[in-house]
Amino acid sequence: MDIVGDAPTPFQAMMLGAGLPVEVDHFEVSTFGLSKTGSVRVNDARKSVWKDGKGLWQKQGVWTIKDGKPVLIKKDYFAKVNEKKVDFNERYYAPFAKRYADSVRSVNPGWFVCVDNILFPNPIDLPELKKYKDVHWVNGSHWYDDITLFKKKYVPYLGYLDGKLVFGPGRVRIAFEEYLKEEMIINTLKRYGDAPAIVGGFGIPFDMNGGEAYRTGDYSVQIKALGRSFSVIENNLLNYTLWNYTADNTNARGDNRNGEDLSIFSLSQQKDPSNINSGGRALEAAVRPYPKRIPGKLTSYLYKYKDAEMYVSFNFSGKIKAPAELFVPEYMYGDDFDVYVTKGKLFFDNKERILMYYHAGEDKHDIVIRKHLLDNKNK
Repeated sequence: MDIVGDAPTPFQAMMLGAGLPVEVDHFEVSTFGLSKTGSVRVNDARKSVWKDGKGLWQKQGVWTIKDGKPVLIKKDYFAKVNEKKVDFNERYYAPFAKRYADSVRSVNPGWFVCVDNILFPNPIDLPELKKYKDVHWVNGSHWYDDITLFKKKYVPYLGYLDGKLVFGPGRVRIAFEEYLKEEMIINTLKRYGDAPAIVGGFGIPFDMNGGEAYRTGDYSVQIKALGRSFSVIENNLLNYTLWNYTADNTNARGDNRNGEDLSIFSLSQQKDPSNINSGGRALEAAVRPYPKRIPGKLTSYLYKYKDAEMYVSFNFSGKIKAPAELFVPEYMYGDDFDVYVTKGKLFFDNKERILMYYHAGEDKHDIVIRKHLLDNKNK
């Protein structure tokens, strides 16, 4: 797996855990992809994660100290059992997933079991679990824009996928869309069968460019970065979970986890606790309209945050009598917006911010929601 930053090998990680200083390779994303930029000496303090100083793997005879130097003894320790090669996915991962699922389903057989893969920088080759037909699987893989996340910079013309760089804003967006289609739609069917999929986590760092936005109050870069991530997910009609909301986030400590600062809310930006939007970051991209319920099959969904325009298309199912329901956030639209539909009647629940479209007779329907034209002219 590709790693940005200090990248110890498994053996080096064992040595570090046992309290030995080790010189490890350091990698950064360059014009030519992920490249080694040098090496770094780590753990000069000789801190060990083990109480007795000796690690588990040293006790198992995987490695030892000989003539004052660490020596790897069993190079194939994790590849063989009783001198026979093993398939990790089939022997360990799949049975473990099934036991885990059975434990969950013992409480409620109807519960779903979410399986997460990390799609950045490269996905892990997980086993096919659809053979366990009694389990309701969900593909809950996580995805992030690698360069934006790790470099904490938004470079719209540069993307990183499968160990290769992609150049050009349009090409990057298309590459991301095709990648998510492959991993979240095609591979869901391959690995889990007829199962739902949800992007279990995605987001962007808000402390980009050394925390410049905290000093200037200008979050335009974060808005663009988050907007692009949203659009590639929505264009695939995928469900998602935005990472994250941290109620005690501050500019100084971030999310207080792994040096991350991905929260769309921060106490440092909150000026009026009585205002639900106060403290929000990049809300122009984060607060979005969306189709909540569709009486048929959703065929396309596009939201342009710059113009606050949403386009929704769906094929009507004659068996469903309920209206289409779309969430229209007050933050972006207020109470004055325009709606264009194929044919039918409209009703707006202002309290719940739900627009209901009672379609009339057509098989295909289009819905367009925009800020009121007068508002657009006054921009």
